[in-house]
Amino acid sequence: AEADLVIGTVLIPGAAAPEAMHQALGKVKGKLLVGMINSLGNRRLAAAVGDLTRLPADSDPAVAQAAAVALGKIGPAGCPALEQALDKAPAPVRPAVAQALLLCAEAFVAQGKCPEAVALYDRLAKTDVKAVRIAAARGAVLARQAAGIPILLEQIKGSDPDLFRAALVLVREMPAAEVATALAGEVANLPAAKQVLIVEALADRGDRVATPAVLALTAKGDANVRVAAIRALTRLGNASAVPSLVALAIGGEAGVAQAAVGSLATLAGKDVDAAIQAVLDTPDAKARRVAID
Repeated sequence: AEADLVIGTVLIPGAAAPEAMHQALGKVKGKLLVGMINSLGNRRLAAAVGDLTRLPADSDPAVAQAAAVALGKIGPAGCPALEQALDKAPAPVRPAVAQALLLCAEAFVAQGKCPEAVALYDRLAKTDVKAVRIAAARGAVLARQAAGIPILLEQIKGSDPDLFRAALVLVREMPAAEVATALAGEVANLPAAKQVLIVEALADRGDRVATPAVLALTAKGDANVRVAAIRALTRLGNASAVPSLVALAIGGEAGVAQAAVGSLATLAGKDVDAAIQAVLDTPDAKARRVAID
């Protein structure tokens, strides 16, 4: 009979369902209670928040976790209860509470309430639930938009590899034009391994404000960085890069020279074609051979 009650309340359409579910919460336990809670969350019923608020503290971890997830799905209306539960929840339940608060923060952003989202992301960025902490660090940058770029740079310069990987994704997806400008000013100060990955991310963005900084990295330093920068010029470069690439194709070490030839062959634009043709008129036979190739 209890199972029929749970299944029935899931299927009841319209306004009759919330009252039926409210009555059922006090009559079922265990898996049936979990199923009822999941139904309330899936319906995103703000009216159910009062019924669910006490349940993240339930002695049954499955019930507590389900209640946290349901409150997160309901959104900002469930946020106060979740924030209270975050510090008090036992270890098995805390990840569900933290993840539910992430859902609330995303809902705040969707509603245009960025200050509320920022406050929540900043709090979650300090949680001991690692996956949530990384996701919150990402959200804290996106919710701030251009004002989040200093935080992004700290993540890039920091020692946490997970935050760095998350920052690489942000570099590619943040629409703010200031991202490329900020990274162009910092890339030369990063370790070589990070420089390679940042240059690749800048190439994926395609913002040519970063071209001078990327071109500068082709001249000297770590060979892997130079090759990455040369390859990035196929997306970021223009005719002004042709003389440098020709010089690298002639005088660079094998990997660098090969990358330079490849970039010259791939770099697009009529102005690029004209610049390469102009090399045919130079007295340097090696340069002419590169241009012919």
